Amino acid sequence: DTVITVTFSDASPSESATPSETPSESATPSETPSESATPTVDKTQLNKAIETAMTYNADEYTEVSFAALSAAITTAKEVAEKSDATQEAVDNAKMGIETAIANLVKKSENPNPSTAPSETPTTEPSDDPSEQPTPSVEPTDYPYSITNVTLSDKGVLSADIKYSGEAENAAAKLIIAKYNSSGALIGLNAEDLNGDISITKENYNLSDNGIVRLYIWDSFESAKPLSQPVQREK
Repeated sequence: DTVITVTFSDASPSESATPSETPSESATPSETPSESATPTVDKTQLNKAIETAMTYNADEYTEVSFAALSAAITTAKEVAEKSDATQEAVDNAKMGIETAIANLVKKSENPNPSTAPSETPTTEPSDDPSEQPTPSVEPTDYPYSITNVTLSDKGVLSADIKYSGEAENAAAKLIIAKYNSSGALIGLNAEDLNGDISITKENYNLSDNGIVRLYIWDSFESAKPLSQPVQREK
């Protein structure tokens, strides 16, 4: 009979164990791609757009067109402050500002023929952002509240607006802004307020994931919030 002898060496397995540990040690570099898989969001251009938008002077533009810019700034600031904002949201917010700037209408572009040239506003745009409106959505004790907001499938928007302030003059501006699914401003309406009111507005049909947002400001010039913004999504 043929006898086959197999000899096992204790040294070989233990020595070969060392190379086998190398791949596990190399697992550390393999974690780098997974960490770098999270895309870096660049907000540089958005912040520059916000700074540029804030150099425009409300006195030179029609109320509605400047309100659209103010709303775009508000939205852009919210996106800029979000730590989890996507690059798409950042780009859309920047585009919203650029669109609002492009659509600004100067008061002098539709002058009253009877108005003398000397009466045309001569205020130059300020380069100091601190002198420009800085819309804010920070919580505070607001004199106005927006409640019972509903948006029907047919695009009918309704809301109750209550004034609880102590000032006799409750004059304010109601801003109703429409945003598409990407967060870009696509429409804006504004009207005067002076105390309690219930509103019903039509033609607020939205695409999927669109948003209608309601603000109350003291004026377009300062854009000081007088209520918490309220929004409804489709």
